[in-house]
Amino acid sequence: MHEQNQKVKKNTLKIGSFSIILSLVVLAIVIAANLLVSSLPGWLIRPDTTSDGLYTISDATKEIVARLETDVTLYHITQPDNADPTVQEILQRYADMSSHIKVEEVDPVAKPTFVSEYSSSEQIAENSVIAVSDKRNTIIDGNTLYMYKLPGDDTNYYTRSEYEYYYQIYAYQGQYLSAEEFFFGENELTRAIDYITMEELPILYVVGGHGELELSESFASAVADENVEMRDLTLLSGEAQGVPEDAAAVMINVPQADITQEELEILKTYLDGGGNILLTTFFQFCTADTVPNIAALTEYMGLTATADVVFEGDTAKYSQSPNIIFPTLSNEGLGANLSSTNINTYMVNAHPITDTGANENVTAVPLMTTSDTSYLSADAEKEEKATASFTLAWEATLNEGGKLIWFGSPYVFSDDFLQANVQVLAATLQQIGEKPTAVSIVGKAVPTSTLEVQQADITTWFIVMVVAVPLIPLITGFVVWFLRRRR
Repeated sequence: MHEQNQKVKKNTLKIGSFSIILSLVVLAIVIAANLLVSSLPGWLIRPDTTSDGLYTISDATKEIVARLETDVTLYHITQPDNADPTVQEILQRYADMSSHIKVEEVDPVAKPTFVSEYSSSEQIAENSVIAVSDKRNTIIDGNTLYMYKLPGDDTNYYTRSEYEYYYQIYAYQGQYLSAEEFFFGENELTRAIDYITMEELPILYVVGGHGELELSESFASAVADENVEMRDLTLLSGEAQGVPEDAAAVMINVPQADITQEELEILKTYLDGGGNILLTTFFQFCTADTVPNIAALTEYMGLTATADVVFEGDTAKYSQSPNIIFPTLSNEGLGANLSSTNINTYMVNAHPITDTGANENVTAVPLMTTSDTSYLSADAEKEEKATASFTLAWEATLNEGGKLIWFGSPYVFSDDFLQANVQVLAATLQQIGEKPTAVSIVGKAVPTSTLEVQQADITTWFIVMVVAVPLIPLITGFVVWFLRRRR
């Protein structure tokens, strides 16, 4: 009997030991599974379920990130309680895409001198991001991460300060102004990464010495936003004559005096060698009568101008006055770089430009056209006007050379209309900068209501799934083993 009892106890001990071992194996498998899941990229374990793909990364971003050979650190500047979960999520998805991207959250209160290492300002907006590489760094203002569309205006985006300005105007009149919110985080982050990792920035040289209109700080800022550097250029200056070899493009902004014959030859040689020229003109200084050498340059590219202002006859195609035109944008040439050609851009006091077809080696694409009810100012007072569709901007490309992009308006990139035309500017800079990938990315609509999981809930579920669930079989096995041992 004693031997039988001993045999039963041995069998019970074996079964109990097996139960404990099995429980430990199950626990190890669960822990390993949790570790494996935690190592998976965010897009796989946190799928984007928003209607507009708020967290879905575009192909343009993936292409830029895939080319990374430089390490990038994205510092999210925010106090823990004020951290924007949308910004946190999009930053994590960038980090998941490449081992070259690292994200760190920096509390400006805990580290008050951190921002000053990268900015002359002691403070920057909450939820700003500082992008840093060994080449250069840049700051993404937290206020630029969100843009707004106002009711009745489906084509333009407004900054938060602009929306607040209009909101106050409506509130003063006793009206409520709602707006649709868009998140531009991917656009800003991709632009920043592209900027800080490029070996050399494309350089836009701005020609002076011919009464050109001075470019504003807003224009310079818009150019910098497209990761293009801007420098002044005098074509004939001592020994340094001609266009520098590092020029991505040359800009001649509304000249009011002619270039010289020597400068004409320099620019033609530059075009023959693959150079790009961006030209904006005023109707009084665009023809052979007033600027013969500039006219010879445009005629070399198969284009010529008319010294008159175009008036738009279609009331839906102009703003306030017929000379403030909303042209139709082409989807060819630089228009192919636009996310949409259905946007209101302004061409003010614009003159017509015509393709002469004189140069067989040139391919010309009309960029901006009016309706066929337009007319010239010379006919404005006539009862019977000679109406037609006019082209206000062209892109002419040499078959084995560079290109001329010509806008027939002195205000196309002025402060008064820069915001409305900034998308055209971005597309133009991409075209003449010959960048392989467009940086400008359309914003994503922010859901009016989102499901937010609080940190406390996350912690609770972590304890349940990682600690409690694995302990259940372990405790059960121990209880079974203990009870059998006491028999």
